[in-house]
Amino acid sequence: MTIDRAIRLCLYAALLATPLVFDPGLYHVFVLDKAVLLRALVSAGTVLWAVKAVRGEGWGWRRTGLDRGVLVVLIAALVATTFSASSRISLIGSSTRQEGLVALVNDLLLFYLAFRFLKDRPQRVAGMVCLAGVLAAGYGILQRLGGDPLSWSEPVWARVTSTFGQPNALGAYLGMALPMILALGMTRPEGKVQNEKCNESSLCTLHFALCTFYFLVVGIGLLLTGSRGGWMGAGAGLTLFGALTWPVASGSARRQALFCAALMVVVTGVFCLNPGLSPVRRIGSTVQIEYTGEGRSVSFDGTARERLVTWRASWKMFLDHPLSGVGPEMMREFLPRSLSAEDPETEADRAHNLLLHEAATKGLIGLGALVYLLVALFRAGAFSQTVAGEGRILSAGFLSAILCYVVQGFVGFGWPATTALFWVAAAMVVGPHPQDSRFRVSDFGSSKVEVRSSNEDSHLVIRHWAIRNLGVALLIVFALANAGLAVAAYRADLMYAKGIRLMEAGEIEAALSACRSAGRTYPMSSEYLAGLGLLSHRAAERTGDGRRLPEAEAAMAGAVGMDPEDGHLWAWLGMIRAARFRARGDTTLALAAAQAYREAVRRVPKNAGVFINLSNLFVETGQSAEAVRVCEEGAERNPRSTEILTALGRVHQARGEGEAAARAFRRVVVREPANEAAHQALGRIAFERGDFEGAAEAYRTAAELGPESAARQNDLGSALFRAGRPEEAAQAFRAALRIAPGDAYAREVLEAIPARDSVRAEGTLPEVPRLPREAVIDLRDPAHRRYLRQGWSYTETWGTWGTGEASEVVFSLKGVAEGALIVRATAPSRPDPAQGMVVVLNDRLLARWTFTRPAWDWETFRVRVPAGAFLRGVNRLTFRYARHGPATQEDPRPVAVAFEKIALGPP
Repeated sequence: MTIDRAIRLCLYAALLATPLVFDPGLYHVFVLDKAVLLRALVSAGTVLWAVKAVRGEGWGWRRTGLDRGVLVVLIAALVATTFSASSRISLIGSSTRQEGLVALVNDLLLFYLAFRFLKDRPQRVAGMVCLAGVLAAGYGILQRLGGDPLSWSEPVWARVTSTFGQPNALGAYLGMALPMILALGMTRPEGKVQNEKCNESSLCTLHFALCTFYFLVVGIGLLLTGSRGGWMGAGAGLTLFGALTWPVASGSARRQALFCAALMVVVTGVFCLNPGLSPVRRIGSTVQIEYTGEGRSVSFDGTARERLVTWRASWKMFLDHPLSGVGPEMMREFLPRSLSAEDPETEADRAHNLLLHEAATKGLIGLGALVYLLVALFRAGAFSQTVAGEGRILSAGFLSAILCYVVQGFVGFGWPATTALFWVAAAMVVGPHPQDSRFRVSDFGSSKVEVRSSNEDSHLVIRHWAIRNLGVALLIVFALANAGLAVAAYRADLMYAKGIRLMEAGEIEAALSACRSAGRTYPMSSEYLAGLGLLSHRAAERTGDGRRLPEAEAAMAGAVGMDPEDGHLWAWLGMIRAARFRARGDTTLALAAAQAYREAVRRVPKNAGVFINLSNLFVETGQSAEAVRVCEEGAERNPRSTEILTALGRVHQARGEGEAAARAFRRVVVREPANEAAHQALGRIAFERGDFEGAAEAYRTAAELGPESAARQNDLGSALFRAGRPEEAAQAFRAALRIAPGDAYAREVLEAIPARDSVRAEGTLPEVPRLPREAVIDLRDPAHRRYLRQGWSYTETWGTWGTGEASEVVFSLKGVAEGALIVRATAPSRPDPAQGMVVVLNDRLLARWTFTRPAWDWETFRVRVPAGAFLRGVNRLTFRYARHGPATQEDPRPVAVAFEKIALGPP
């Protein structure tokens, strides 16, 4: 096999395999695997090209009509990388996408390899693209029919994803393939005798039928993606293809084009007649149509809003960094800071617009370079249409595919397969550099530089061995580094995915070992260090062993050091430091956690969770006033966030500021009328103030929103009884018993209300039992059941089961002082991960506990409770469980945790 043939095989493999390959074992499936394969194949072709020169066979180098555009794009990327906020990330790319400067050079090498070795085989290149498109579209159709053996997160009944894992990426590729299929069908089969009439040949008839079938399959796959960007690109590409080829096409070619167009119109019509299919739903989801008393109004609250938000933020990023941008691959770090107060939070790491993305990441220099490249490319494509014969039709197909890529790029972005196809199509469109009388380009030769004038092909003869060897060495070094980085990232991602699976299976040590190996294998990325920190933190939560937290903090701090602009890393660092503070009680750790959270707030101001975590930290350290300030700042920056307003209301509740808490929860209800927790909180505030009618109204709404909750019915019944409406109260308590027949509180109250159908108004509701500040609720004593509400089984000799998702204890206190909560309990033995339990007092998180001992080996948990957590009067203590299930095969009770005692003690 000759070197030229080996290089062509690498390029054909890249064209065919890159769109189709994926590895479900990876953590970043559908992107990293394609990028790694593409880079490995291009690197192999580059090394072979260099070997060809070393062996004295010459480079066979030819200047192209796009050299200046390529050079300008490369210089712009170099400048943007040099002045990037993180030059390391901009150079090698993120571990997720691998799209830094190295990836750009890889694409440019692909362009020159394709120009040098595939330029004379356009029909074979188009055939490879068509075959890949048909296979990808066929897999998508198989998904829609329910035949996909793999289960993906995307609902394929709505939008197919095929081997791309993302419907928009699949739609872009299939849209680029459509004009190539038409071009392939309108030309004679490769190897056909030129003087034989094609329309009389059975081979040509078969060729025509096969291409028509390809077109139909790819077109259906494109429709099933529901990708508006793919539809726009395909429409633009097919329109351009028709305009370029119609004047010169033969009669049979025109008939095929008309037949394919009619076929697609019919298929599209059939799809659109069914409003449940994706094309109709996707077009309808672009905007949101509302009907009001004044008529119909159209707003951009549909999926179009997501694009508009990202575009506005990208434009602001460009205005903030107008010259060189924030740097390639730095969009994810900077875009959250450019969102306005009214914008929703977004995790976008692309501008979803080709021009805006270049402007934001590379500034005016990058935007100008991209525009210059596209203009040069389409000028070269227009020049290629002056060529006569079938080559003009194939050139039109490649140029139309390029237009499809650009048009869909106005609402989307390129993935490895589509970007590679763009550069290959560019190589097929452009011609050699215009003849220059000053130079004649030849191959590298012996030991001198020879520059001769000629009016033939532009050939630059460079015969200096030093220049030749330097070029060879640079190419080989880059190719090896390119492939090495890609393979290292691939291996690290496999190890990290293995670590995630092992952690889910409960094999903690093996999981952490796999994550450490991932970080060592690819130390250029902060992601795997951050993953080690997160998994170490999760392991500490599961085992209750705080000794794992220092490793978690060290790993996350290392990740922050590698990428200090990523606000999510700062938030995770704050979370781990806060966990260490809770485990050790060291206030310096609380201060360090608060500092990390503040850094996260500065970088991701739209992340409601960061504000809430910082607020909770301040509450735990007794700085409730600071917690209120943090929540108010978060609400100001995120006026649409009901989570922050809910946290603000709970902080006010903890401070005893009922009216301020009610105002916060009312704001939640205005923004989200179906928020059950907000209505419940408003009812509790009204109940504690003695407004029983208002409490009943709020509780009724909460009960309607949570019809399966016995606790909601109990609260409603209590408020109705206090409001003097005992008949309605009895109905609510009966509803609670229908939901939870074992609810002791509802049964106790109903027994105290005389007569089932004629309840006396003067009846009295049993008072919530009072506890002294130091007392024990013995779950082995049936007399202590008066403290238990929902989520408990019957009393047994050893104690009582907590059942379902949560269990509730209610008691009243005369005074409020600092104290401690002590719980003695055990969890049933199961093969799945250890049982976890969250302890909440009056909507305030007290602790998260994990059971580590075998079943019936009782564990004692203790947590310090500040005075602000207790309320004068009624207090609710809730235990929420990570899981529950049948006690035995014969006992269907949904048991979670077995309790022996719950005690209040001195601090």
